Amino acid sequence: YSTYSFPHQNITPMSNSKPIFDHLPHTYNPSNRTVFRLQLPEYASVVHLAMQTTEALLQNNEIPDYADFLNNRGRRFVLRIRCEDEKNTFHSFVLKLFSLTRFRQKMRYHTKKFSQTRFGFGEANALLVAANRNLPVPNIYGHGLLKNRFGNPTLDMILMEHIHHHQTIGTLLNDARGNEEECKALLKRTTPLFVQLFHAGCNNIDMNLGTILLNSDGESKDYLLDFEYSRFHNEPNLTVLMSEAGFFAHRCQKNAALSADLMEWWFADLLTALHITDPAEKQHLKQQFNYYATHKLSRKERMNIQ
Repeated sequence: YSTYSFPHQNITPMSNSKPIFDHLPHTYNPSNRTVFRLQLPEYASVVHLAMQTTEALLQNNEIPDYADFLNNRGRRFVLRIRCEDEKNTFHSFVLKLFSLTRFRQKMRYHTKKFSQTRFGFGEANALLVAANRNLPVPNIYGHGLLKNRFGNPTLDMILMEHIHHHQTIGTLLNDARGNEEECKALLKRTTPLFVQLFHAGCNNIDMNLGTILLNSDGESKDYLLDFEYSRFHNEPNLTVLMSEAGFFAHRCQKNAALSADLMEWWFADLLTALHITDPAEKQHLKQQFNYYATHKLSRKERMNIQ
């Protein structure tokens, strides 16, 4: 990845399209209303699978046998697609779809697609910035846009790496429910990821139980996902980190039935990893952590923390 610098605090890299255009330099048009930007020309071999899957989903509300749902939220879909043709570069990839069905969404795509609001273009760009800042994120193979006959966008698409032999922290915590020592071990594995977010100056804003992928083979690295609404700062920010940690703790207690004491233990482990030892600073950070763990902030409020 090339190096990108952004001069303003509380910036969003979507105000600069250089990352996505540098990383995806090859243009491919599978139809007169569809355009893809690809990392490598040979990735065009999987675009037809992505388009076939998309057409089956939107027209018949079904998917081919070679595709599986990973997530389905309203008009946003995440699918794993298996490539059985030997001509393809990889065995599987992830297709993330953002359906723009409303006129307001189509207009906002033109005016706000760089602000990481609901669109695949923004998330793809954010993932590239995250990778440039040494965060462990999936590779982006391509970005596609489907337009209607009037030239308005109707579907935003990301082709990205499928992370094998990994499970979400939420799945692993639920499997370990009732086993405090195993839950501690899992939480401890998330600590380095939060430290990396801190040093990268990144406010992911949505550190839920599906955002962290932990390896199950004991060899490969762990990953971070879902940077659709993320914000990047020029400097590490402890307040931002406390908001991310507090949001994560809230989700662990609510969705994985972890105790407040266990999350306090994890918070202490995070401070140790950050080499924070001053009692006054630790107390101040604990107050921030507890606030964000117990107060439900809107997405916009989380995005504006700095």
